[in-house]
Amino acid sequence: KEPTVPNANPDRVAKIVSLQRFNSPEWNSVRYTDIQKKYVAYPAFTDLRVNEELRRFEDPLSPLRWFQMERSFAALSNALLAQNECVNQSLQEIINWAGKSDTQLTPSSLCVKISESFGRESKYTNVTQDILQIVCGKRAEVMELRRRSLLKQLKSKYAHEDIDKIPPSSEYIFNPDGLSAYLSKMGGLDKLEKQNPPRTTRPKSPEPSTSSFHQNKTFHPQNKTKKHNQDKEFRTKRHFTATEKKRGGQKDKSGRKTGNRNK
Repeated sequence: KEPTVPNANPDRVAKIVSLQRFNSPEWNSVRYTDIQKKYVAYPAFTDLRVNEELRRFEDPLSPLRWFQMERSFAALSNALLAQNECVNQSLQEIINWAGKSDTQLTPSSLCVKISESFGRESKYTNVTQDILQIVCGKRAEVMELRRRSLLKQLKSKYAHEDIDKIPPSSEYIFNPDGLSAYLSKMGGLDKLEKQNPPRTTRPKSPEPSTSSFHQNKTFHPQNKTKKHNQDKEFRTKRHFTATEKKRGGQKDKSGRKTGNRNK
């Protein structure tokens, strides 16, 4: 049994709907590659190289580019470390500022200082926005792959194209209202037909033989071998018998039959 998924924070849902562009035709246009390049670094923070000894075993036609997925995670790990460093550095700056003798520490001045360290123009906020950009862009790619895998099962290419225009929502891979409206327009769910599975070539069944061997229900290989040996022995005896008869009919110069010499 799957664990119960807790309810999401409504404020965070509203933010991710905006960042991920749910319910918008631009949902799959979240650009992140340029942002990702800022955090890709060698070594450790990029996709690992394949050893020279094993490179010939790579599959260049693989539909899943695992190295691209790994590169994104590597860049994210670098960005998260940078974000952590920003937090530590900003907190240390606030502590140092508060410890100065000439600092007038008041709620108002402290608020200003915190805004400088964690506000919209701060380094911390910039790194955080970069992380969200990479995450949302990569998630959009994964959602698009899921949608393609689902839609390729449809028999009608027109239905494929029309449904593909329906953006995802924060709950479903296709906006449920948009999908319901489309199905009602085309005449109901029964109009969606699944693609026929590819035909597989089956080996032909062997045709029944008309020979006496195949007409027998029981096969005895030892009987066949025995009969073969008997036939061979019979042919050998017949050969020697014919030879003896031929020799027996010959006469030497004295008029005697050669076949009677041994008698």
